[in-house]
Amino acid sequence: MSWQQAFVLAVLAALIVLLARDSHAPAVLFSSVAFLFLALDLVSVRHALEAFTNTGLVTVVLLLLVSVVLDKSRLIEALCERLVHGSYRRALVKLVAFTGAYSAFVCNTAVVASLIGPLRANRQHNASRLLLPMCYWLRPAEAANR
Repeated sequence: MSWQQAFVLAVLAALIVLLARDSHAPAVLFSSVAFLFLALDLVSVRHALEAFTNTGLVTVVLLLLVSVVLDKSRLIEALCERLVHGSYRRALVKLVAFTGAYSAFVCNTAVVASLIGPLRANRQHNASRLLLPMCYWLRPAEAANR
């Protein structure tokens, strides 16, 4: 057994003891051990980042960030004002078409979340009459992704 292996084994044993004692926050302990292994070059930065990141989670976070940016830019509000103009059926068809295109780039949850505010603010149609069909229309696409 090399000294690196013995050192890692000793640190992991100490980590288990400290976790069992519940004297420090687990996040602090795990972060400290990870930093120690990185500082001593027992683990490469590339391998550490691969272990600490989940590409699916990163993708969802980035999609939510895109929807927040679009929501804050007033672009979605301006589009919603145009979409809900006219009769209820026409507004619903336009909203469903827009939602389908929008959900191709942003996750469905973020689409609905970014449209709730602007649709509530519109004075022409009741927001629940627009949001409910839109949510049911998005649901099959979300179920197909599972």
